[in-house]
Amino acid sequence: MRMNRWGLLAGFALLALTACDDGVADIGGEPVSILGNWVDTFATEYTITVAEWRQTSMGETSVYLVTTFDDVGNLIIAENSADNMFAPGKFSRFDWTQLGDRLFYCQSVFDADTADAAANAEGADPSDPTVGGCGGMFPWTELLVP
Repeated sequence: MRMNRWGLLAGFALLALTACDDGVADIGGEPVSILGNWVDTFATEYTITVAEWRQTSMGETSVYLVTTFDDVGNLIIAENSADNMFAPGKFSRFDWTQLGDRLFYCQSVFDADTADAAANAEGADPSDPTVGGCGGMFPWTELLVP
């Protein structure tokens, strides 16, 4: 499912109607594992919704306003908040993948001039997220339940 800004309202309604009792969001009958509250191995905290990606590290919070949420393609395009320390007002692309029961993400673009440029950029390589594929030689970031 792809949602743009106009589709977010419909997405919120759908999300409210299909939330699972176990706290895992369910959109269109398919679990969307990226949504929720997470922490990574560097103690960065994340709150990810269909409207916003928020992460806090060492007291510094970055907010990304979702313009496209694609749970089939494991892709979020978001506008970087004007208050973000890095690339304010630009656009980011977040890709995610699973390896067994482990969840990983890669911010494969962080400074695109437009949402379209971020969406059309080459995504991260999900073939082995523990070794590399995020920006070339970097491994993906593993998200853990807090």
